[in-house]
Amino acid sequence: MKIPELFHHLEYFSSEDYSQFEKFLKSPYYNNIQSYIEIFSIIRKNRKLLEKKNYDELRTRISATVTFTENTTRKLISNLGDVVIEYLKVKASEKNEFNKEYDLCDYLISVGYFSILDKRFKVCDGLILKENETDESDFHKSFKLNSLEFRASMLTKSKVRGEDIIIEQRRFTIDGAKDLLVYNLVWLTVNYVNYVMQGLDYSDKNNIMFPIDVAPMFNVSNYYTFQ
Repeated sequence: MKIPELFHHLEYFSSEDYSQFEKFLKSPYYNNIQSYIEIFSIIRKNRKLLEKKNYDELRTRISATVTFTENTTRKLISNLGDVVIEYLKVKASEKNEFNKEYDLCDYLISVGYFSILDKRFKVCDGLILKENETDESDFHKSFKLNSLEFRASMLTKSKVRGEDIIIEQRRFTIDGAKDLLVYNLVWLTVNYVNYVMQGLDYSDKNNIMFPIDVAPMFNVSNYYTFQ
């Protein structure tokens, strides 16, 4: 019999995940099906079976404990696997402050709540600048943010600011795309140079070179402009 994806998902759960996922299931905001809580409780009590990959025994204990039919139990286990994925999405978003702020800005645009957008955009900019080490992801984040600002600009300013807005929108799109392209070309070139350098004979003192880091070559700012 096919092993439920739920079992595979839970193999990567830490003890903290078990506790957090139980709270997730008990939250009416995320789940309103009591049966999921019942099945997960059985799995949690028999966690050792999961660790030993004794899936058949675990499935038997679930079926013997619940009062559902076999088909209903199988469907609930399958659906609970999808709920785990939703939980993992929430966990993933918690680890990335920039993505949370970016998604908030995207949502605010979708509902037409423009009055606080500039403030939230500044928060996103601050999170990019806050990074301890600049790397290519910062430039991608900046480009994504520029695109979002362009959308907001088109929806709120185009009809009242005329020619000025065209210049602003160009900065958000054409200039942002140019900067992203230039950075990636430099980044790929430097990576290739580093790769070639790995094959050099470092026993020759005249041939000693050190790996190059492209990020410090550029200053991270609101908009990345290469001279």
